[in-house]
Amino acid sequence: SMTQTLADRNWEASFQLLAAFRVKHGHCDVPSSAAELKPVYLWLQKQRRLLADGKLFPPRAKRLTSLDPRWAGEPRPAPQGAQPPEPVLSFDDTDDTDDHDETDETEWLAMYEQLVAFRDKHGHCHVPDTNDLHLQPLFRWLQEQREAYAAGQLSSARRAQLDALGSGWLGLRLEDQDELEWQQFFAVLTAFFRKFGHVDVPADDDAFRPVFDWFNEQRRRRECGELALSRCEQLDELTPFWYMAQGDDADAELDPDSDAAWEAMFDQLADFSVEYGHCNVKDDE
Repeated sequence: SMTQTLADRNWEASFQLLAAFRVKHGHCDVPSSAAELKPVYLWLQKQRRLLADGKLFPPRAKRLTSLDPRWAGEPRPAPQGAQPPEPVLSFDDTDDTDDHDETDETEWLAMYEQLVAFRDKHGHCHVPDTNDLHLQPLFRWLQEQREAYAAGQLSSARRAQLDALGSGWLGLRLEDQDELEWQQFFAVLTAFFRKFGHVDVPADDDAFRPVFDWFNEQRRRRECGELALSRCEQLDELTPFWYMAQGDDADAELDPDSDAAWEAMFDQLADFSVEYGHCNVKDDE
């Protein structure tokens, strides 16, 4: 269903952010103190609670375990003299309870459920400014959340709930959402490259399978001339030969008449020229 599909996409987006953190830091102990990591921190705490309650979908538990066998364990000991960790917050908690009384929270959740229903029906959170009496209150409420976020007055718990619906709640255009998702995958690929020194993302690792599929799609789009120049340049800056298929089946994945195949052969010629000082390649060289 649409709900399941969107829920899976939101889960996957959070998982990829955790994977990028794991590749960069070597563990999944996401700190609660970093504002930019707060949504990932809250999401991870929720997965741990679901696991403890026996409610975590087994395939998701398997993927988290394949990412880091200790993802659900106790965090690493804090350095001596470090501040104690903040209390674990659930997606239903708020950071500033003095500002949100019970009535306000009930009203907020009611509007949030309306936004969820809108997202599930339309596939996005771009509530239009319309004369529709049913949508006017939702449009105004969503604008208030955006203004509160811009002013730094939106609690991290409410931000996490809204983030779970996708980046569209911030007012991003659909093309901007696509760019955000692309950059998230690129960040994971960059972290992978910095750790392993290559972009041969394994296809048989559940933790990196989405990145593998995304990366192969970038190669396909480049070969077909469908990849935006700016994105191609980003990948070129990461590593010049990213578009060359890796592994034993590399030759099978490249069309001999494609631009990628031509450039691969050109790169070999360039290497030959550097090594021998000329381009007079002979059959025995």
